[in-house]
Amino acid sequence: MCLDAKRSVWRHCEILVQRGVVASVGRSLTLTPGTQLLDVTGLLVIPGLVDAEARLSTAPLGDERALGAYHDAETAAAVARVGALEALAAGVTTIADGAFPGVDETALQAIESAASSVGLRRYPAPAADDVSPPQDGSEVSPPQDGSEESLDAEARGGRGVGESLGLAGLTSVADLLDATVGAADRLGRAAEVGSLVVGKWADLIAVEVPGVDLEGLDDDGLHRAVASGRGRIRHALIAGTPAVTDGRPVHAEVDPARQAFDLAVETLRRRRDAAS
Repeated sequence: MCLDAKRSVWRHCEILVQRGVVASVGRSLTLTPGTQLLDVTGLLVIPGLVDAEARLSTAPLGDERALGAYHDAETAAAVARVGALEALAAGVTTIADGAFPGVDETALQAIESAASSVGLRRYPAPAADDVSPPQDGSEVSPPQDGSEESLDAEARGGRGVGESLGLAGLTSVADLLDATVGAADRLGRAAEVGSLVVGKWADLIAVEVPGVDLEGLDDDGLHRAVASGRGRIRHALIAGTPAVTDGRPVHAEVDPARQAFDLAVETLRRRRDAAS
């Protein structure tokens, strides 16, 4: 099943990806010999989430984010790697960075390297002066490719560049819409990512909701299930290339990244204490 940012639900759908972009969405598509298949029966396929301001080099530090002031290239890279893995596990396939206070070249390089290492799509975030939400609050500006995507006032409500929503943080259909086509629009990338539209990048996630038979739900039930905060990522494709398979990242090992992160945190704490 597929759920698009326009609230459309397609049951028994197939998505054809060619050269990294969505080539067709429908049923019983004609495939050429040798086409690789990914069976997502029983899962719900939605657009990959968009993190409009990725603080990969500080977000994993949690309550100790102030430690980011003591980063060098090595610690920034270790923390950002875990941040990238956490983003991917949360269903994020596109990040943007640079439009927040305190970022420096070391952090930006760490974010770029970390994003690349796990396969995330990365865009530079627009400068604060370039972010201009709609004045009437009623809808997202239409993308330049002519597709008719809209976001109602509830979905727009209160969220802007800098507010990341992972799959576990979704609490409503409005959140789901805002974390896909809404965030893409605010970044000026609605013509490229954020929905299952022919010609856009094939950035997709296949979600399971434990204990829920998605096939047995009506359309409203599907929306509520995926926005319940209980969904888990089973597969993720970025430009049609697997980034998560069977719930595990394809391009990076989690345990070594966590070990390097723990060492980096201890180093940052020592630097903080020495500077006190």
